Amino acid sequence: MSRLLNVSILHRHGSRGPGKSELSPWDECSPVRSQWDPEDIENITPIGHEMMKSLGKWFYNYLTIDLLSESDKITPDEVLWRCSKSTRAKESGLDFVSSMNDCSGLELFGNDPHPYDENPDVYFRPWKIYTEETKKTKSTITRSDIFNKKVEEFEDFLIRVAETAKVVDDYKFNLGKCLWSTTHFYNMLDCEKFWVPYLKDDGSLSKRHSLQDLIVDENMRNQIKDLACWVLGQRFISSNYKVEMGGIMCSEVLQAALTGNYKLCIYSGHDYTILALLSVMGLISKLDVPLGFGCYIIFEVWERAPPPSEMMSSPNLKKRVSIDPISVLEDHDMSVYLHDNEIHSLMGFKSTSESTVSTTSDSGSDFSGDCNVETNNNKYKPTTVFNKLTEEALKRSNTATLKRPSKIIADNDQVIEPLTPPSTPPSSVTPPITSESDNRYVRIILNPSPFKPPVNGAQAIDVDVTNSKILAELHVSEIEEMLTNIHEYFNKRGITVKGYDITP
Repeated sequence: MSRLLNVSILHRHGSRGPGKSELSPWDECSPVRSQWDPEDIENITPIGHEMMKSLGKWFYNYLTIDLLSESDKITPDEVLWRCSKSTRAKESGLDFVSSMNDCSGLELFGNDPHPYDENPDVYFRPWKIYTEETKKTKSTITRSDIFNKKVEEFEDFLIRVAETAKVVDDYKFNLGKCLWSTTHFYNMLDCEKFWVPYLKDDGSLSKRHSLQDLIVDENMRNQIKDLACWVLGQRFISSNYKVEMGGIMCSEVLQAALTGNYKLCIYSGHDYTILALLSVMGLISKLDVPLGFGCYIIFEVWERAPPPSEMMSSPNLKKRVSIDPISVLEDHDMSVYLHDNEIHSLMGFKSTSESTVSTTSDSGSDFSGDCNVETNNNKYKPTTVFNKLTEEALKRSNTATLKRPSKIIADNDQVIEPLTPPSTPPSSVTPPITSESDNRYVRIILNPSPFKPPVNGAQAIDVDVTNSKILAELHVSEIEEMLTNIHEYFNKRGITVKGYDITP
C-alpha cells in the first residue's frame, strides 16, 4: 500500500470587496460602484474570514486520515507557510493556518509566514514583476484575429451586456474592451453574491447587490461567465509568457514538495497564482469556470503510485501514471490499468477530450482475436498496442525482475491482450531519470469553487468538495523533467531560480 509522504496546498484568499479594475466600467455615480465603501475595496469580508477558517478545518480533517495521524503527529518544524504580500492573502492565510492550529491543539504555525529572500510577488504575482510581458500579452491578444472574431461573434450580446449593466460609454463603443472586461463583470457579480449584509452603526442594512439587480437573466450571467473563462484562457493558458507568469511559483511548490523537508506546506495566494501554475504545468487545456474564492490546488507526494480515490478524475487527466509495476507484482495481478488518453499519448497521437478507444470486434468491447484498436482514425493490432504500453510500464519500473503483464485494461474496462505475449522485455527500454529507489508519485487535485454563496445572510459557510478533480498523477521523473525545463528557460533569460536537491 502506497504511503502519503507530504502535502502542499496553494489556495486563494476568501471573498473580498471588488478591486479598482473591477469598478472601472462604472462611473462614480453608478450604484454598482457607489454601493461599496472605501474600506471594502479589495479587503476580505467577514464571510471571507469564515470561509478560510472553514477551509483550514476541512483540510485538517482531510489530512488526518493519511498524514496527521495520532501515532505520528506533525510538529511545528515540519510545516511551512508562505504567502503573497497582499493584505488579503495574509489575512486569509492566517485564518487558514490558525484554524489548523485550533484543530490540532498545537501551535503548528506562527502568526507570520515564512519569509522570502526576495519580493514575494516574484512567486505569487509575477504579473507585477514582468510588467512588459503583461502589457505585451494584452496587446497581442486584443489585436489577434481570434479575439476580433470573438468580438464579432458576440457583438449583439456584448452590446446588450453593456446596456444592461449600465457601464460607461467607452465599453459600449469599444466592444473589444467590453469582451476583455467580462472578467470584471463576472468578478463583480461574485463579490456581490458573497456579501452578507450587516446592520451598520446608523441602523441601515449594508447591501451590495446593484449589479445583480441589473443583470437578472441567468442566461446572460452564464454567458458572461463563459466569455470570462475564454479571456482568462487567452491570458494564461494560451500565453507566450506562461513560464514567466507561473514558472517560479511552480518551481517553488514542486521542489519544496519533493525535498520532503516539510510534511505540510501552505501557500496563500490569488486565483491568478493558481491559474498561472496550472498553465505552465499544462494541466488544463481550457477553463470551465473562473477560479472562485478559496479555490485550491493540492500536491500529494506518495511513496509509490497513489491508491484509487473516490474523487472525480479530470476527463483530460494529464499523463496519468496509473502504471505501477511494483504494486502489480506485490498484488500478484499482472494487469496494468491505463487511462484512455494515456493510451492515445503513448501511441503517439495528440490526446483530446473527445478521443476514445474503441474496437471493431463483433464480440463486444474486449480487445481479442485480430480486432483492431482505433485511435483518432488510426488502427493498430492489439499486439502492437500491448507491446508499446508494456514498454512504457517497464521504463517506469524500478526493478529488473519485472515480468510483462498478461493484459492491459483501459479505464472503460476494455482489455488489450497480445496474440502471443513475448517472454522477454524489449531491448529499447531506457533507464529512468531518477534513482532506482525513487518511485514517488505526485497526485494533483484542483477544487475551482469550494464555496457556494451564503443563503439568507448565513454567517457560517461549509466547504463544497463536489467540484474537486484529480488533474494528474505524475512520476517523480516527470516532475524532475518539468523543473529542468523551467530552470533552463529562466537561465536563458539570465534569471536564477532557487534550486533544491530533490533526492529524498
